[in-house]
Amino acid sequence: MPALRPRVLFAAPLVALLALPVVLASPAGAVDVGTADAFVAAFEDEAVTEITLTADLTLPPDPTRPLGAPPLVIEGNGFTLTGSGDGRVLSAFNPTGALTVRDITITGGTPDGGQGAGIAWGGPVTVEDSVITGNHAYLSGGGVYAIGSATILRSTIAGNSAATDGAAIEVQADEGGGTASITDSTISGHTDDVLEDGPSSAVHAPDAITVIRSSVSGNAGVALDSDDGPVTVVNSTVVDNERGVVTGGDAVVTHATFTGHVLAISTGGNLTMTASVVGESAEVNCSTETSTSGGYNLVDDESCLPEDPRDLVGDLALGLGPLADNGGTTLTRLPGADSPAIDLYDVDGCVDLGGPDQRGTERPQGDGCDAGAVERSAADATPVPVDPTPTPPAPPAPSAQPVAGAPSFTG
Repeated sequence: MPALRPRVLFAAPLVALLALPVVLASPAGAVDVGTADAFVAAFEDEAVTEITLTADLTLPPDPTRPLGAPPLVIEGNGFTLTGSGDGRVLSAFNPTGALTVRDITITGGTPDGGQGAGIAWGGPVTVEDSVITGNHAYLSGGGVYAIGSATILRSTIAGNSAATDGAAIEVQADEGGGTASITDSTISGHTDDVLEDGPSSAVHAPDAITVIRSSVSGNAGVALDSDDGPVTVVNSTVVDNERGVVTGGDAVVTHATFTGHVLAISTGGNLTMTASVVGESAEVNCSTETSTSGGYNLVDDESCLPEDPRDLVGDLALGLGPLADNGGTTLTRLPGADSPAIDLYDVDGCVDLGGPDQRGTERPQGDGCDAGAVERSAADATPVPVDPTPTPPAPPAPSAQPVAGAPSFTG
C-alpha cells in the first residue's frame, strides 16, 4: 500500500510546496480535485470524507483507502474515473467505512489478482446515478465488490466481467449478512467463466437480493444468484440471461417479466408469483421446491405454479414486444395490444399491488391491470429495440509506474 501523503507541511521549501497536487478547499473533510495526483492524495487521506471531481481522471493502479477509514462520498459531476489497466479503480481494505459514488462513470479496472475491479471495497457500497462498465475481475466482483451490502440506484452496471461470480456485483457477508438492492437500474451484458460446480453469476449476494423497477438482461450464467435468498423481483424485466433467478431460499416475483432463459426461476424454497409473465424458456420456466400463486400470472408452461383459476397457464403465446425503450429509464418488453397479459385482472385487485409499472406508469390504464412489468397505455407506440449494454470506453494505456503494495482481496 502506498505511503499516506501528509496533509499539512509546516516547513517545506517553496519548490516542494509548488510541486504538491492541487486540491481545492471545501468544507471540512471535503475537497474538489482535478488531477489524478490530487484524487489519490485525497482518497488515501482518512480525514477526507467527500471528494468532488472537476475533470475526467485516469488513475494509477489500486489507489487504496486506509484501513478503518470513515465513510467516503465521491461526487462525480458527470466525469469519469478510468483505471490504468493493471489494477482496480477504487479499493479499500476490510473493514472500511461505507462508499457512496454519485453521477460518475467508473471503467478500466483490470487487476491481476484477487476480488473486485471497478470498485473493491471493504464495506458497504452505494452507487447512485452512475455507470460502471468495462471492468474485469481476476476472481469475483467485476463491477462492484462490497462487504455487507451493495445498493444500486438509478444506475447502469453493464459490460463488466469476472472469472467467477458477480461479474456485475459481488457481495460478501459481514456480521449482518450480505445483501444487494437494485432500484431503477440496468444490469446487462456481463460475461464470466463457467464454474466447475455450475454457472457463475452477474449479481451474487448470499442472503438477499431485491430488484425494483429495473432491467436485468443479456448476462451469462445466473442473472440473480443468492445462496439462501430471498430474491424479490417487483415491476422489473429479467430477460435473455442464461438463468434468471437461482436461490437456495425463497423467491417472490410480483408484476415481473421473465423471458428468454434456459431456466427462468430456480428456488430451494418457495416461489410466490403474482401478476407476472414468465415464458419462452429453452427448457422449463421454473424449478422449485414449492410454489404459491398470488393469481393473475401468464405462464407458457405448467412448471411454475399450482393450478389456480386466476392464472393463464399452458402452451400459449405471450404477445410481448422486443426488449426496447418503451419510456422510463430502463428497457422493457411492452405487451402487444392483443397480448393475453392485457387487463388480466380487475381494478379492485391491482391498485394496491406493486404501485406504478417499471416505467412509472400508473395502473390501471384500461379495464383492468396488465400482468408483467409494463402497463400498456393508449400512448404506447411500436417500440424500437436497442442494445442494453453501453460500449465501454477504450482501455487506457498500461501504467509506466505501478503502485507497489496493491491489496489482494480474498473475500
